[in-house]
Amino acid sequence: MAKLASAAALLAALLFIAHASAFTTTFTTVITDDERRESCREQIMRQSLGPCMRYMREQMSDRRSPNLEQCCEQMRDMDENCRCRGLHHKMMEQSEQLSGEEMRRMMEKAEHLPSKCNMGPQSCDFGRITL
Repeated sequence: MAKLASAAALLAALLFIAHASAFTTTFTTVITDDERRESCREQIMRQSLGPCMRYMREQMSDRRSPNLEQCCEQMRDMDENCRCRGLHHKMMEQSEQLSGEEMRRMMEKAEHLPSKCNMGPQSCDFGRITL
């Protein structure tokens, strides 16, 4: 009888372990808007985007620019959802050096800069950007 009870207890323990191991735990990471903004800030600080600013200035004066390739390289190193924020931030840094008309023209050039680099987003809506 003792052997039967031991065998039953062992079988119950094995069934419990088998049943417990059949379940898996899934963890979901939720990235909040605040965390995404912080990540963008870090990326913006890491990338100068100077070649992008030079490219847009040269485009405003209808000069050919070798800076597009360098600009694209820097933007490629940023998350897609950070590229427009980065361009907007860098333009705001230079806004004191530009007239209102120059700033408007530069923003028009920057709006489609990611698509010129064959990357997303297709266009930047600078009126909706928050840093």
